[in-house]
Amino acid sequence: MKGNEQVIAALNDSLRNAHSAFMQFAKHALWLKEKGYGKLAGMEEAEAAKEKAYMDQLAYRLLFLEGDPDFGAMGETFFAAEHRAILEADLHQQKASAEALRHAVKTANDVQDYASRDLVNEILKAKEDRIDQIETELEQFDAMGREIYLSTKV
Repeated sequence: MKGNEQVIAALNDSLRNAHSAFMQFAKHALWLKEKGYGKLAGMEEAEAAKEKAYMDQLAYRLLFLEGDPDFGAMGETFFAAEHRAILEADLHQQKASAEALRHAVKTANDVQDYASRDLVNEILKAKEDRIDQIETELEQFDAMGREIYLSTKV
């Protein structure tokens, strides 16, 4: 099925963001694991796995629309090497991804590509949940202080 070029472009933007997020979360997971923060590393690994699944879903949809999934490009990544900075970088990444997804939802809806809209909207809902989770982690970090917060994440 030949898809709308605007939808294909918006899906590829979302794919690039998912690719960037996957790389960012994977790197953060490795850093946290090496530092001995298993719970935080596990959280990052789980998010990397979700991003990989989003990449697959978006790529399959692009192929269905006779588009070319662009795995060669990435959006911006926000790597950090400090615990709070990692959470802030992840929050920034998720907000940027959510913005691209909102654009893809609107674009798909405008051209009545409801299957693409629904797929992207499902990913967007998960991103918004993750944003809320990260904001909660940052609030806990601030309320508990660095040492106590990190002692709960070993």
